[in-house]
Amino acid sequence: MSESLERALRARLTEGRGSSSSDAVAIAASGRQLLTQLAAVATPLIGDGGWRALLARAAHLVRREHAWLLMSLADDPEASAAALERGAGRQDPGTAADAVVALLSTITRLCALFIGEQVTIFLMRHAWPGLESQDRSQESLDE
Repeated sequence: MSESLERALRARLTEGRGSSSSDAVAIAASGRQLLTQLAAVATPLIGDGGWRALLARAAHLVRREHAWLLMSLADDPEASAAALERGAGRQDPGTAADAVVALLSTITRLCALFIGEQVTIFLMRHAWPGLESQDRSQESLDE
């Protein structure tokens, strides 16, 4: 689930922008949207406290590579998404994309550990429709 998910998330972050013309602000806005979408489908199942704990743990796990990310997160899902957008928007495009992908893929891995992979996949499909097909089209481009 991890490599293909990361590839699909990266493609979604830079969607409509060639990798050479991607800018951190646009990547940050896409990251905010992806985080907000995932929070919207996960929170009814795991609760606000569960989402905050999941987000805090994911941020803690990726902080070695993206120290600015940990300081960006807040208690409420919308505030955290806005903080992610602000923080990522201040980075270079590659760093912004790497951090957003690392955070989102870590959240989904943790979610799979806590509530199971099948439920997590179900949530991801509802949060991010078309992400799988985006990954499949990227795979065909790679071949």
